[in-house]
Parts: sequence; C-alpha cells; structure tokens
Amino acid sequence: MTMSTTCEPHTLEQPPFNATFMGVVVGAAKHFDSTVSVAEFYCESGFAFALNIHSEIMCPSGPYCWNHAPVLERLKLLGLHGTYVGSDSDGDERERRISIEQLARKASDEAVASMEGLEHQLITSNDETSFNLAMPWGDDAPSCLPELSYESWRNQSANAFGFYRFDPCDDSVKRQRMLAGLECALEMYESPSAFQQDGYQFGLSAYDAWQNALDSDSYDKHGHWWNAMVWSECRNVASKYFQDWPGPSEECAQLLSNSFSKVGELMQTASPHELDRSKKKELIREAAECESTLPHLIRELAEPLRS
Repeated sequence: MTMSTTCEPHTLEQPPFNATFMGVVVGAAKHFDSTVSVAEFYCESGFAFALNIHSEIMCPSGPYCWNHAPVLERLKLLGLHGTYVGSDSDGDERERRISIEQLARKASDEAVASMEGLEHQLITSNDETSFNLAMPWGDDAPSCLPELSYESWRNQSANAFGFYRFDPCDDSVKRQRMLAGLECALEMYESPSAFQQDGYQFGLSAYDAWQNALDSDSYDKHGHWWNAMVWSECRNVASKYFQDWPGPSEECAQLLSNSFSKVGELMQTASPHELDRSKKKELIREAAECESTLPHLIRELAEPLRS
C-alpha cells in the first residue's frame, strides 16, 4: 500500500497520546491516509518497548532523551519516512538556526513537519512569522506551544529543540513488520546502550534508576508521574497488540499481552503524586520483575517469523 501524498492542512491532527512522539507519527500517517493501526505503529516501530529514566533524578525528560533512530528506521516499513531536520545542538549561530527553520518550513509545505520541544507537536501550518502547532491536550497544557515564532527560534527564547519531516512511502508486508518490531524490542532489552544517552538509563536497567530515585526524599514527583504515564501507555498498547496477534505462537502472544497489561497497570497505579513513596517503589519493583521475564517470550514469538 502506498499512502496518499495529498496534503490538506485541515486534516492534520495530533491525537492526545501521552507519548507525543507517537502522537506526531500517527497524526502524520493518518494525514497520508494510512490504514496502519495505532497498536501497529507503537509495536512494529519498537517504540512500545522503550523505557528510559534519568540516572540521578526522576526527571520528566525520560520519554524524550534517547536515540529514536532505530524506531525511525522501522517506521519506513510502516509507510512513513521520518527524518530529523535539525536541532539546536547543531549550532547556536543565528544563520545556522535560520537554515534549520527554512528546512522545517519546506517540510511543512511539502510533507508533514513536527517540532520537538518540551513535547513533540505537529506543525499544522506556517506563515511569514511563525509555525502554528497542534495542541494535542487542548489549549491549557503548559508544556505545549500554540505557536513558535521564527524570531523566538532564532533567538533561542522558546523551548524548541529541533524538527522532524515525515513523508509517505511504500510499506512492507505484515510479517516483516511484525518481526522488525520484535527485534527492536529485543535490542532495547538486550543492547540498551544503542538507545541510551548520557545521564539516562535505558531498558530494564532503567528500573534500577527509577527505584534508586525513589529512595531519595527529594525525588521529582512530577517526573515520576510523567514517566509512569508515558511508559504505562506504551505497555497498555503492547498488551492490545499481542492480544490481537495474527501470527503463530498464539499462546506465547497471550502471555505477553497479559504481562504487558500487568506492567502497565502497576505503573499507572504507582503514578499519583500523593501516593506514599514506599508504595510507589514497591509497585515499580514489581513492574520490573514482571517485565524482566518478557524478553525470552518475545524471542520465542519472533523465531517462527524468521523462517
């Protein structure tokens, strides 16, 4: 299937996912008339299996600060070609930032573009002065910008860090997509250094950083809550994906569905600001124990797809 390349700005909407990167992905894909489901995008890209926690404090940045390149590669199999246009780390010079801005405007005009700031937000349109941005959670979300003026980007006076471009492409056969998602999950569990950035712990070891942070009286309650909300969403979507597994090893898939559901529920239960800290740690420890049993099930599920 090839997605439509017709761009009609009024059709460009970002769903209100906690994982705003995936909100951007699904919003862009639906704009191009993709028929791929939300669960397929989360799981066959590998995103659903990510877990990233700041090493020293329970910072809300955990869901954002990790290497997304392997996920972008797998999105191509799902019919969406995503590229990073440029970021503020590419240089602080005004001329350099203007060139990145021009690439983002071109992406918005020709395809679909998004901004990476405190959240990922689709660029719904652009004019002579600014980008207009999707507000997935409504107008009152303080972490989202309704617009980004070019001057604020050039002067580094807004929380905007970079831009993505998304174009439609031919997708791959379902079996290849399923295997690619499972292999990404195994990479995340078994080779976390490929995804990890300085100052963070990725994969199963992220649970250690999470529990260690909860040992401190000064842990960030907001950061704990937000990490729990994003990563529980991912586990709940993974549960739905494996519940509807269309491939072989249905019994193994059902075990994965049940386990991911349990992990998601534990994280969600642990999320409230007002919950006792010791109870939060107990719930996160239980989630870690449950998720640590899953890589061998994923490997078992992947094996028949390799033949």
